[in-house]
Amino acid sequence: MKVALAFPAPTPPFRNLEGGYGDSEKTLLPPPTGLSVIACALQETRDDIETTVIPPQIIEPSGAVRYRKIEEVTQDCKDADCVGISCRWDNQEAALLLADAVRQTNEKSRIVFGGPNMWSSTMAEMVLRNVPSVDIVVRQAGERALGEYLEGTSLFAIPNLTYRQQGIPHSNYAGAPDMNKLPLWDFRHVRDPRHLAPFDARNPAFHAPRDLDLTPSVESNRGCIKASHEGACPYCSSGRDSFKTLDAPRFFEELAHLYAQHGMKDFFVADNIFSVSPRRVEELRKMRVERRRDLPEDLRMRAYAYPTDFRGENGWRTAEHLQVMGVRELFIGQETFDAEIARSLKKEIPKVEEMVQTLVMLKRFGFAVKIALLLGLPGETKESLQKNVDGLQRLLDACSTPDPAEGGLKSVDISRVMPLVGTELYDLLLKNPQACKTYLDIVLKPLHEDVCPRYPLLFRLLLEHHTSVTVDDVTAAEKKMISAARKALDPTKVGGFGV
Repeated sequence: MKVALAFPAPTPPFRNLEGGYGDSEKTLLPPPTGLSVIACALQETRDDIETTVIPPQIIEPSGAVRYRKIEEVTQDCKDADCVGISCRWDNQEAALLLADAVRQTNEKSRIVFGGPNMWSSTMAEMVLRNVPSVDIVVRQAGERALGEYLEGTSLFAIPNLTYRQQGIPHSNYAGAPDMNKLPLWDFRHVRDPRHLAPFDARNPAFHAPRDLDLTPSVESNRGCIKASHEGACPYCSSGRDSFKTLDAPRFFEELAHLYAQHGMKDFFVADNIFSVSPRRVEELRKMRVERRRDLPEDLRMRAYAYPTDFRGENGWRTAEHLQVMGVRELFIGQETFDAEIARSLKKEIPKVEEMVQTLVMLKRFGFAVKIALLLGLPGETKESLQKNVDGLQRLLDACSTPDPAEGGLKSVDISRVMPLVGTELYDLLLKNPQACKTYLDIVLKPLHEDVCPRYPLLFRLLLEHHTSVTVDDVTAAEKKMISAARKALDPTKVGGFGV
């Protein structure tokens, strides 16, 4: 059996976003981790499965990088018995085009959708109602679901599966696998070695990345501990009911495996939060020391963290543990400097002065820090926008650094909040008759059946119905913040997603 797992390139409207994580036509992206994990799990399920992972880019013989065209991906998938397509909000239109093209090329191929944009049953069922070429959708974890589907297990019994029954979509229960029982994974199913060579530190021509924005991703836990205890953030579509962790020995065994197989020593830890608790961080530190013979001395990681993780004496200990582990960069979701909006997010977000103290402390440990701010959240006012402008300026004045090697605030994401399908914000609009009517009048398609929503329009509708500001107000604040950040930081490290 031949299985092709593809990650389509973003569609043109979402390419080269201003400072959006450095993702551009000429920037080499790391090989797709999620698809590689699934490929290795499938290989353990059946000996006769031949799996290929298809990255979103092509590396030309000259070394130039470009995005794959839909027809090129279709050609790569033409002989596959099953084609799995990974969807994000920025490539979903391309995923739909690819599904239709594969179906026209090979009527017998089974087409499966999955990926971050398919985590909610709302989106999964919408796809099956509107896209005949897609056979099933795998929500959340796909290692077990896809394997059981290919084995012929009854559709009713497969976790995380959305399927049609007499033409009507049905979603099974969500179930996260035991991460410790999954096989060690690597990138061997990415067939073109040119996609792996730039990340091989054993290569004499290897150049260590200046920072860790675009390095291969790994994970030490799955799910969101906040979502499981307090509910998901209103702008997040990936909150899961369960929270699973990878044992500390197994986490570093995986890193050692990736170093042995591919020479990889720089990683992006894609957990919702890496520093889950002081005890967990201490366990990881001890195991890093125990496995030092299997890992390079200069192992480096980038990870997500909450600002409140670094309060008081426990905060210093957490910072020290992360430093010993090899963490060099931290991504902190501040989201807003307005206390009222923070409370509506059900998140404990520190005030400006506490955040300054945290960044000063983290700089002493050598951490380079990236801060994310969201504009247009429900309850946004002109006053709250100004608080964000002033708060960011205070951080820049106290903690900015143009060189991430020096530590300190090195990058800022200033994004407009997106009402992604499956989020609380999307549901707010869906329940608003006036917003739905406006959407239908403009797009000529009902919001609840649009698998590729017009996010700029949804953002405008969110502002109109759930804030007291306009798009012009947000744009003005956004420009001030970006301008201030670019004066203090490397301009290429300032941006976000301005839908």
